[in-house]
Amino acid sequence: MIQESPIVPTIGRNVLYVLNEGIHAGETKAAIITRVWPGSSSVNLTVFPDLANDEGAERFACSVAYDPDGTQPRTWHWHPIQLSNPQSPCLTPPEAAPVADSGTDLPSEPATVEAAADSAGGESPGPDTGSPAGETPAADAPADGGGSGGD
Repeated sequence: MIQESPIVPTIGRNVLYVLNEGIHAGETKAAIITRVWPGSSSVNLTVFPDLANDEGAERFACSVAYDPDGTQPRTWHWHPIQLSNPQSPCLTPPEAAPVADSGTDLPSEPATVEAAADSAGGESPGPDTGSPAGETPAADAPADGGGSGGD
């Protein structure tokens, strides 16, 4: 039975796809969501058939409908483990997912190169020329590192 997904499908999520073509049509294969169609549970998928044994199986599927039972060919469904855990982060839309505390004390403002050098007791590097701090490339040095033009 085709219906709306209870989990918000998003790009990059792993799902299962029921093959529509090939000698193993009707079997379930792994897939990744590559596009979500707005306002529905239809998605585009990259399918991962067993290329040695699934001759003729599709590798890309467009505008695929969601089937919670996973029985109809050319439909997708979630892994059972994704649906069995109501606390799973995959059940929470990304904008509502809690942010985990990393447990580290990071500064609120990004440090500058000069501030990092001062706190380490060193000198700040010179301009981004690839030269050590305070040195500048010689004015007569070729820009390409030297050598003849190779006429």
